[in-house]
Amino acid sequence: MAYDISVENRETLPAAIVRFTAPAGPVAQFLGPAYGEIGAYLHELGVEHDDRLVFARFLRLEPDMEVEAGFTVPNPIAPRGRVLPGILPGGEVASTVHVGPYATLPAATTALRAWLAVNGREPSGGPVEVYVDDPGAVPESELRTEVFYPLK
Repeated sequence: MAYDISVENRETLPAAIVRFTAPAGPVAQFLGPAYGEIGAYLHELGVEHDDRLVFARFLRLEPDMEVEAGFTVPNPIAPRGRVLPGILPGGEVASTVHVGPYATLPAATTALRAWLAVNGREPSGGPVEVYVDDPGAVPESELRTEVFYPLK
């Protein structure tokens, strides 16, 4: 798949997150429980969250992955257990949209890293995936995921 990559400015948004470490590779088995934990806490608080801004922020990719799973929220939340206040990073970013199964998302990250190298840009953090579509409502082959790197 060819990726169109653009540079844009995004707003930094408050989020409720769960941070975890997982073996390198697919993290889906860890993301689902983290999102469930966050959703349950936000429900208890009566805090509305935007299901369109469900994300995973990869703080480290090797040797194990350090990941923040999160939902954006209108205002910072108080921490409880593993659920912490966090952010969906903003500022200048290099971004693309991946269409297809989550298992093929690494191709988008690889394309972004190649673009960064060719264009002499440096990331200021790890990649972020924003899950645009609900996998329960959209066929796997049509799932859209925004992938971006914050830039220095």
